[in-house]
Amino acid sequence: MRFKLQPCSFLLAGVLASSSHAALAANTQAMTEIYAGFGDKLLGYALAPDGSLTQNGVVQLPAPLQFAVADKGNRHLYVASSNINGANPGDVHMLSAFTIDHATGQLMPLGEPVKLEQRPIYLTLDRDGTHALLAYNLAPTVTVHVLQPDGSLGAQVKQAQPIKSGVFTHQVTVVPNDKFVIAPGRGNDPSASRPEDLGTLSAFAYSGGKLTPAGVETFAPSVGPRHIAYHPRAPLAYLAMERGSSLYTYPLTKEGRLANRPVFKTSTLDPHWHAEADEGIKKGGVILVRPDGKYLYVTNRSDELQTTEKPAMFKHGENDIAVYVLDAKTGEPKLLQHIPTQGVEARTISVAPGNQWFIVGNQKGGQVQRGTATEAEKANIAVFRIKPDGTLAFHRKYDMPEPGRSLMWVEALQL
Repeated sequence: MRFKLQPCSFLLAGVLASSSHAALAANTQAMTEIYAGFGDKLLGYALAPDGSLTQNGVVQLPAPLQFAVADKGNRHLYVASSNINGANPGDVHMLSAFTIDHATGQLMPLGEPVKLEQRPIYLTLDRDGTHALLAYNLAPTVTVHVLQPDGSLGAQVKQAQPIKSGVFTHQVTVVPNDKFVIAPGRGNDPSASRPEDLGTLSAFAYSGGKLTPAGVETFAPSVGPRHIAYHPRAPLAYLAMERGSSLYTYPLTKEGRLANRPVFKTSTLDPHWHAEADEGIKKGGVILVRPDGKYLYVTNRSDELQTTEKPAMFKHGENDIAVYVLDAKTGEPKLLQHIPTQGVEARTISVAPGNQWFIVGNQKGGQVQRGTATEAEKANIAVFRIKPDGTLAFHRKYDMPEPGRSLMWVEALQL
């Protein structure tokens, strides 16, 4: 009997040891956390392997989130917030730092928030992670702030001269070699009371937090840039035009500048779009190059309201994602797909680590017309499966809990 039980005892011990090791592996396995800025709350969601989201955290911010960025190791999250409201510029504008708990995804405040003079619209870090750069759209400018070795916020860097970027600066980026900073200025369409403000790209030489003006490119009428993204392996930059709904591909020079002219100009609009008489204004949106450099994604947006209806209703308009494969030799974007974003005004997009899931933050809620029916659309997080060919398939969406607030930012981080 002893000899018959002994193998069972060894088997049980092996199972227990295996279970213990599996549990340890599960506890140490990287998790993917989705962070979302909804109004003045920063929400956290765990992304499961099946693409489902489970909310697991909420942080109260001093004002509605405008943009956020994590550092290279996803150890810290930096958040720009402002209580701007329509024509009211607001009076609370902050830059905050948080430590990210890699075991739980929870965010813990790191030091005191830094007060800013006006609404920050975009936030990024330089390539060595020693400074945060913020773009402002009202009085178009860029500021630079020191990041301490522990990740906390330091002082604003004093510049030798006032930094002037283009009208409605929408982004600030640091080129891959860390030697130049580029700020796209969207410009403004003409109105009955003022002429058009032309779109621009403002370049600055960059060193140790110091900015030195290095030239401005001005675009043709009706064309204005929103965001720029860089190829992870090739010396190329892709510029998404908000005004003009197009994509410009620029080579990067050896010193890190954008070339004087784009090598490709590509429409982002769906050539098969069914236009209607009550068509909303089309706007290009956010751009993303997949981390492996194979595919590029850019959004088209339309959020114009038909105010003669009661309640006000969004006009028919193109809210979709344009998917491109990037030519392996030239980097030219070649269209693969247009797919609806499942909401209105996709403000941010993100590819989850592993290239399986694509996350969209649809900013706005309101009444929409679908066929003969009127439906209430909420701001939402939409999850798409990424197919092997880079195209997307809608999986499911998660509506935000409160109407009247904007979902300004989403990002998927591997912890």
